[in-house]
Amino acid sequence: MWFQDMVVIVHYDLHNQYALLLYPHNHLDQSSLLHREVLAQKPILMDEHGNYLAICTNDAVMSLYRADICRGDNPSVSLQKLYQYSLSTLPRPHPVAFRLVPVSISATATDASLEQPFGTVGHEHPHKFLVLQPNGLFVLLDFHSMREVGLASSVEQFWFNTAVENVGQSLVWAYGEHGLQVWFAAAENDHDMRTRTNRDTLFDFDPEVYPMGMVEERGVVLGMTQSVSHTSPSEPPCYLIRTETQPFLHCILRHWMACDRDDLAEKTARRFSNVPHFCHSLELLLHAELEDCYAQQGSPSESGTSPHPSPRHSSPRFHPHQPHSPLLSRIVSLIRLFPEFLDVIVQCARKTDCSQWGALFAEVGDLQALWQECFDEGRLRTAASYLLILKNIDGPAVSSELGVTLLKAALAQDELGLAYELTRFLRPFDDDEMV
Repeated sequence: MWFQDMVVIVHYDLHNQYALLLYPHNHLDQSSLLHREVLAQKPILMDEHGNYLAICTNDAVMSLYRADICRGDNPSVSLQKLYQYSLSTLPRPHPVAFRLVPVSISATATDASLEQPFGTVGHEHPHKFLVLQPNGLFVLLDFHSMREVGLASSVEQFWFNTAVENVGQSLVWAYGEHGLQVWFAAAENDHDMRTRTNRDTLFDFDPEVYPMGMVEERGVVLGMTQSVSHTSPSEPPCYLIRTETQPFLHCILRHWMACDRDDLAEKTARRFSNVPHFCHSLELLLHAELEDCYAQQGSPSESGTSPHPSPRHSSPRFHPHQPHSPLLSRIVSLIRLFPEFLDVIVQCARKTDCSQWGALFAEVGDLQALWQECFDEGRLRTAASYLLILKNIDGPAVSSELGVTLLKAALAQDELGLAYELTRFLRPFDDDEMV
């Protein structure tokens, strides 16, 4: 196992004794041995974080060591055992996996403490472990309080990552019978973490994809799925394994904003603003709140809004019973901070039921003003995406006039592909007319 720039190796000698051997990563030779730590039992699981090394042995005892590292011309390492914890009280004491939880920034930390790296609060040692038992029970163990808090059942695997570490949080992910779940590991105490779990667990993930882990720098969940390939009618089909990814940024942003931490939502969004799926994640965030906003009010038929409004007079923008959501307003304010704002709005609107357009454009502003902003900035394709919405809300006359203006600009800039699409929008072709 890697431990900083060292390699930890489990050694078993002729005297039936187990030991941990620590070597520099570039020289695995006896002459370069940095430290030898004798163990009473066989180690079955290990984990590390910072200067801390956690070991679980086959007698169901979990121990935490701190490494004092001396670098230089004559490097050396010493391990100090801080404490140990017996898992014998658990129904099945031998875990299949465990992770050391770094010292967490509490949920009520000050803004100044949030600037510190995760796990550097004071001089406190890590004292919590995430443990997965053979029966699928996922628990949080606290050495200080000697408490065990059950987080979930029927869990197959879990991950602990620090994708949002620079804003004072780490994430705990688990996958099993109940799908993909996420916890925010900044709870002030175990009970608070369990409460947050019940409220913020569900994370929609394609059921045909089996998650394998997290790609933190990309902000995605990585999974595997299979499909059938028929290469030839005379040969049996082949099963192809391929990777799939799904962003998780919208899940984190919505959590922050639901907790009234818009500042952390902005920090997290800026942390991932350069990933390829950033615009799509903001779209998912906006769409999810729109759906919830209308779900709380009732279906369109229950609220008296037609799912297919006619132009202008029954436009959803002018319906008197549009739901208002303070969280929706704050989400729009967050998205407005980024240059992808205009793209996010139109992409979300085109994938949303038109009965929800009223609440959306009541928050983002006048639709024609958004189109004009796209046109002025030279974002012709984005402006073209607004035309269909303009046709439904403001009528064909307005959308046609703006479409002609956009067509002239596209031709002037030799955007022939866009010009062809605009021509089809202004005068749809029949199949027998197409060349």
